[in-house]
Amino acid sequence: MSRENVELVLSLFDDTTVDLLRLFGGGIPEGADFSVLADDVEVVFVGLEPGLVDGTYRGVAGLFEGWHDWLAPWSSYKAEVEDVFYTGDDVVTLVKLVGETKHGGVVIDQAGAGVWTIQDGRVVKLAFHLDRRSALESVGRADLLS
Repeated sequence: MSRENVELVLSLFDDTTVDLLRLFGGGIPEGADFSVLADDVEVVFVGLEPGLVDGTYRGVAGLFEGWHDWLAPWSSYKAEVEDVFYTGDDVVTLVKLVGETKHGGVVIDQAGAGVWTIQDGRVVKLAFHLDRRSALESVGRADLLS
C-alpha cells in the first residue's frame, strides 16, 4: 500500500512547484475533483512553535478556508516539493516554502512539510508544518532529517 499512497499524494500535484496563492486564492474551483479527500478531511496548520496549532479545519471547504486564512498576509507564496517519504499510514512531503509579505515585502525561505494521512485510498488528514522536524516527529520519523 505504501507505493499507492505516495502515488496518490503525488497525483495531486501538476508540478513540483505549487503557487499556493493561485491554487487557493480564488475559492473552490467549480468542477474540481476532490474525491481523493475524505468528506470530513481534517486540515491542520502547524506553526514554528512545538505543539502550536495555528488552525484546524474540516472538509474541502475547510481546506480552502484554512489556506485563505494562512495566505492573507502574503503577496506571493509557493511550495516546492523536494522529497516524499512513506511512513506507515502517512506520506510526508518535504517542501521549500518561498513567500513575500504584502506589507514591507519581507521574503521568507522556509523548509516545511506536509503530512498526509491516508485510509482506504483517501486523505483523511492533512497537516501543514512550517518546521520539518515537527512534521517528522509527528510520524515518529525524525531519523529522516538530514
